[in-house]
Amino acid sequence: MKPTLSIIVVLALMTPRLSAQTATVETKWATVRRLEAQPATHHRDTTLVRAYTDFVLELVKKEPADSGLIYTDKAYALAEGRNWQPGILLALLRKASCLNIANRHYEAIRIGLRGLKLAEQQGDLYYQGVFHRSLGNNYDMLDNYDRAIPHYEACLQLSERVPALLRTRASALVELGDAYRFFYKRPDRAKVLIEQAIAIYRTADSSSLGYAYDYYGQVLTDLKLFRQAEESFTRSGQYLRQSGKEYLMPELLLHEAELYAAWKNHLKAITKARACLGLSLRKKSLYGQRGSYRILYASNKELGRLDAALADHEQFVTLNDSLNETNNNQRFQSVRADYEQQTQQDTINRLTIDRQRQTQWLLLGGLTVLLVFSGYVFYNNRQLRRKNRAISAAGLQGQTLERQRVAADLHDTLGTTLSALHWNLEAMDKTNLSAVEQTVYATISQQVSQAYNDVRLLSHNLLPDELAKQGLAVTLQNLVDKMNRNTPVHFRLTGANDLPRLDRQTEFELYSICLELLNNTIKHAHATEGHITLSQEHGILTVTVGDNGTGRDNQRTDGWGLHNIAARVESLAGTWVVDSTLGGGVQNRISVPIRLSDRASSQT
Repeated sequence: MKPTLSIIVVLALMTPRLSAQTATVETKWATVRRLEAQPATHHRDTTLVRAYTDFVLELVKKEPADSGLIYTDKAYALAEGRNWQPGILLALLRKASCLNIANRHYEAIRIGLRGLKLAEQQGDLYYQGVFHRSLGNNYDMLDNYDRAIPHYEACLQLSERVPALLRTRASALVELGDAYRFFYKRPDRAKVLIEQAIAIYRTADSSSLGYAYDYYGQVLTDLKLFRQAEESFTRSGQYLRQSGKEYLMPELLLHEAELYAAWKNHLKAITKARACLGLSLRKKSLYGQRGSYRILYASNKELGRLDAALADHEQFVTLNDSLNETNNNQRFQSVRADYEQQTQQDTINRLTIDRQRQTQWLLLGGLTVLLVFSGYVFYNNRQLRRKNRAISAAGLQGQTLERQRVAADLHDTLGTTLSALHWNLEAMDKTNLSAVEQTVYATISQQVSQAYNDVRLLSHNLLPDELAKQGLAVTLQNLVDKMNRNTPVHFRLTGANDLPRLDRQTEFELYSICLELLNNTIKHAHATEGHITLSQEHGILTVTVGDNGTGRDNQRTDGWGLHNIAARVESLAGTWVVDSTLGGGVQNRISVPIRLSDRASSQT
């Protein structure tokens, strides 16, 4: 595998549709924080996607490449949330670049293939080009040139149709030239390709000339054009310093050391190798260290410095073994990725009649399993519905008993207390009271009497005896009569004469709903008239409870009473619609399936 420092160029060369201006990590981070603090809008989110991916470009120059992945993932999540396809592609491209720099090429290839497929689906030729170049570079770093070269060539073909791919074309030319140099052993062809790239960089992106001249110098070294190679490396160093890409200097120093070793100038080779070693140790680059020790060993051996050569060789072997283990793992991952991709392709290409028959049998077997599973689910659902009905019946029985208990407690305890208080007041001698005291006495006596009547009405309304004995129609008529006697609102009931006896749960829930809505009318509607209307059609019973009150404010939307009504309607598999206009009263329409009682069903 080639030295990995060259991969860092990926980010600088894969910057789609962004400004060429550079900024510090602090400036980019300040932009990210400012945007994160703003309210989420489509414009803010799309701008933040670009800010995240822009920040990654600067971050990986100073921090490990893995540190940028969290921001590429944030960018992807934002773009996906807005269904912004260019942002999704940009985030995937940045993630592939970070994984490339971190030597996680197997993962980078997976992301690259995903991005390429999405770009093809969207018909985006620009992103197809940059993803082809990314995939070529990752396969290149795994020494898988058979896979890399077709991607480079696809990128070059697309770049002829898309002017925005000019810089990407130059990068692909440099890396394709390097592949010709390594794989085909054709430095002459590599020289032509890299010269084309240099011509593009001179007009479109001078900041990348340092990178290109480094590769050009390696080609010239292979061609034994040592003086020209030395000049090319000198130019590379100048451009790298001018563009602020000094992080590429260790690789350049290593290539210069290789030049002088091939030129038989071993003293200069040792000087450059030691400089490369110092920078590689600071940057913790094992590739740079290994290359430096390889040159030091060979040059010291040529100069007869056997002790130094032996020590350098031992260091080289140690580093080489460590890197070989890493490279073998990556090659295994690459082979596995190739195998998975090839297996998928073979499955498509070798689909024959026999495979179709196998698929048919598989589908038939799957259908059989599905039918069995559906039967099992249907049986379980029947059992569950049966249990739910039992639970509902038990709940109804529990509510009935609780209402009976509360009604009895109200009547027997609070009612008795109020009655006794009323008789005690009546027994008092009022002749000795002053006029003011007699007025207070009359008020208290009237209020106690009213409270006693209210308790009696409430205890009866909680669960009237006639609900179980005579049914919902009779109970609602009695409720309306009591309301008319004890409240200022006049209520009327229509449609009750045609109502049959319903099952116990339906009658209980509908009575409770009507009682709650009538109480809402009395308390909140400021109405003078109200009504309950019962109608039946196509097996559906519709109960309409309305008034002529103030309208929208008749009913509170946050009270427990209305939540309970909604729960009761849901338990009956019904619907509840509220029609309310300001000053036009409220109309509550509850529609539920008609469930007859056992007695009514037998009579039918």
